[in-house]
Amino acid sequence: ITQSFIFSGDLTQPIRQDLFLQFSGNYALSRVHGDNTGTVSAYLVYQAPYDTTIGLGATYIWAPNLPGQPDLTGRGFSLALTLTHQFDPSTLADVQANRFQQRANITHSPSDPINDYYYSGDVSRSFVSGTTGTGTAGYETNRGDISANYSATLNNSGTVESQQTGVFFDGSVAMADGHIGLGRHITDSFAVISPDDSLGDRSVQVDSRFANQVVAESGPLGPAVLPMSSYARQLIPYDVQDLPPGYDLGTGNFDVYPWLHSGFALKVGSPYNVTVLGYMLDEDGKPLSLVTGEAVSLDDKKAPHQEVITNRAGRFAAQGLSPGRWRITMNGEKPLVYDITISKKQGMLVKFDTLKPIAAK
Repeated sequence: ITQSFIFSGDLTQPIRQDLFLQFSGNYALSRVHGDNTGTVSAYLVYQAPYDTTIGLGATYIWAPNLPGQPDLTGRGFSLALTLTHQFDPSTLADVQANRFQQRANITHSPSDPINDYYYSGDVSRSFVSGTTGTGTAGYETNRGDISANYSATLNNSGTVESQQTGVFFDGSVAMADGHIGLGRHITDSFAVISPDDSLGDRSVQVDSRFANQVVAESGPLGPAVLPMSSYARQLIPYDVQDLPPGYDLGTGNFDVYPWLHSGFALKVGSPYNVTVLGYMLDEDGKPLSLVTGEAVSLDDKKAPHQEVITNRAGRFAAQGLSPGRWRITMNGEKPLVYDITISKKQGMLVKFDTLKPIAAK
């Protein structure tokens, strides 16, 4: 650290709605006697039409000049011009010029978390270091960030002193409970989200909690990989493209609490994806009104039991079933039993006209 104290301040004074003054200054006390530096600037800034801002000002810089050495500090008085233009919410261009340095740059930021591009370019010229130019372009994919950059430096005579170029990929390979996926850069916790076999080759999309934007997606390269933070409850919304009618996708959310550097293996969908609709009649042939019950598989002992509820007209809906034989038991003083059979040909939305009880329990 070469400075012992640094003092700085800024002030903005509006003159009217589209015109204001900006003052700024700083002063650094050096640990070496006589090496104190400082800058004072004043700008008149105009908010022009078409998302353009123009600034005209003056700057004074004072700094030590070493005996026998050329003046490389750019000290003294200088007029300055700034120009900023917003092409759209994602693209900004900026130009700055004074007698010591001239600089222009443009930046485009991605609007979507994945499957969007970005770029930036910067050219600066200084009487000290010559001309320097840099450029970066990249594409943020579901599986990582692909980017390329180039930089070059020219001296004041126009000779190229150095050049550098590179192509980079920034992503992560994640594994949880035997499930492996390729995704964006992971710094903490993560989730590997796979589709159930019953969904075939349909893509699982994970949405942002704060906007209707896809942040991870499964596909030919495997499950979706979602980077997460730790020690905070995470609600992960998901959806499936071209979901078959009647497919029971569950709540549409995963609720997890990651700890530090943890990984979760999550699955979207299940073999129990059939929805059944219909009407229930009691022993007297009247609608079974406002009664609850339970559907149990007669073929699959691992199948979860599903709740069944009828409305006032006896209409019911049961979700989370699968092809095969099911027994529905409705509660009451005389519990009623209904047997149904679901075939694969019926699809995932099965409708029954009326169900009649087979016997009293």
